[in-house]
Amino acid sequence: MRAAERPASRLPTTRIGAATRGHSTARRPPLRSAPSAWGATVPHPSSSKDCMCRPTRSPCSASSPCSAARQFFNFYAVDLNVQTSDAVTTFIRLPPQTYATRDQRIAFHEQLKARLLSVPGITASTVASAAPFSPAGRRQLTSVDGQPTTDPPPEVMTVVVEPSYFQTVVRGLILGEPFSELHGTPGHEAAIVNQRFAEVYLGAGSPIGRHVELRLPTAQRTYLRESDAPVPPVSVEIIGVAPEIRQVRDAVPMVYLPFRADAPAAVALIVRGSSGSGPGVAAVRNAVNAIDPDLALGAVRTLDELRDRSRAGPAEMASQFATIGVLALVFSGVGLYSAMAYAVKRRTQEIAVRMALGAQATQVRWLFLKTGAWIISAGVILGVPAALVVGRLLQNTFVRTEARDPVTLSVTVALLTIVALVASIVPARRATRLEPTAALRIE
Repeated sequence: MRAAERPASRLPTTRIGAATRGHSTARRPPLRSAPSAWGATVPHPSSSKDCMCRPTRSPCSASSPCSAARQFFNFYAVDLNVQTSDAVTTFIRLPPQTYATRDQRIAFHEQLKARLLSVPGITASTVASAAPFSPAGRRQLTSVDGQPTTDPPPEVMTVVVEPSYFQTVVRGLILGEPFSELHGTPGHEAAIVNQRFAEVYLGAGSPIGRHVELRLPTAQRTYLRESDAPVPPVSVEIIGVAPEIRQVRDAVPMVYLPFRADAPAAVALIVRGSSGSGPGVAAVRNAVNAIDPDLALGAVRTLDELRDRSRAGPAEMASQFATIGVLALVFSGVGLYSAMAYAVKRRTQEIAVRMALGAQATQVRWLFLKTGAWIISAGVILGVPAALVVGRLLQNTFVRTEARDPVTLSVTVALLTIVALVASIVPARRATRLEPTAALRIE
């Protein structure tokens, strides 16, 4: 999979030759050789350009809307990495008065999981600081393998998860191993990063065994903690690489931290039911009320619903841009053909004179073909830069929209070039088949 976002910086990297804390890297393949579940090409709508009803108009000024619409389908490729079927999620906030310590919060969630798994029809349960397709926290990446990052440090998205998260929600890991119950305890500081993080900050080679240092921004109140007090940086060892999933907008560099390291008071509970029958809302509420009747739950939604909600805005905009792009392509083709055909038809008498003076039909056709080629070349020269400028303006609006989208530009230029050449040669060929005397009588 190619990362569509430009990396903020390429950090100096050093290979760690020896394994640390029992995580061997000798037999692990490099990241680039790992299979990608989302690497398949996703169908996308056709490209388009602006109307060229006059030969001087650019044929490329509408490529960026279609590029934005085409890039929207990256949503679907990334979302395939989340197991959304038969799963519901709700929000739980443990009051600090009752659950003041990390151990109390861990004990509550362990008890809740045991009770949920005892309910018929529920096959898995896990908690995370944020469910997929939902806002997540951020931490500053202060160093990689002991090498400081930029100043100020870049921020990466972080999600605190239980070990069962990667079996319940994500379709497995690309490299490495999931968290165990030991990870997050003193002496077992660990992290799992997604592939985008590895590509942006770790460079080539296996990420397994590398060390990164994360710091929660000072005085930033997040749902990870109930206090605004500064949190010291923590150094963690990367033990796995996860596929990319979206939280809100796009798949960005992300770090997963073990639940036992932080045990946040506010979490998303994710429960999965047996195939074909998702877990009942009443069963989830009853399990929570059996442990703490005073605890309030947030709205219970399916992961499919969260995914569809996160797509709603971009999908509507992409649909509008796709419609504009298709209409622009149709109008460009029709207008271009009409203008070129009319220009050739006006020169029918000239064609007759040339034929009467001994010009060959192929010579006349080639003359008009060159005229059409010059016109389309002028349109490309004017239109491609305009398309790149508009594409850059849209780059931050859509998922992985690139200002320089070679697919959209190439397809659009090719289509309009064919239209222009056909519009040049067809009327000229028809005129060369007329008798010169008949062609001269045409008004």
